[in-house]
Amino acid sequence: DIFMGYHIKGLLSVFLIFKAYDYPFYGTQWHPEKNSFEWTLHEAINHSEEAVAVTQYVADFFVNQGKCPSHTI
Repeated sequence: DIFMGYHIKGLLSVFLIFKAYDYPFYGTQWHPEKNSFEWTLHEAINHSEEAVAVTQYVADFFVNQGKCPSHTI
């Protein structure tokens, strides 16, 4: 599965998150932790309540995937 997003300035279509069909492999083409942990004046990083909530949701999702019983060695 591929979840699409758009680069607003150039209206380019890019993929943001992917998931493998048969394996628990996920990847992002963005830094989901940035909204909560990176504070700089050189980038316009969104620190709104909604942006931080998305960060926490993604973190919780990845942690819960690692806790699945089928992922044991």
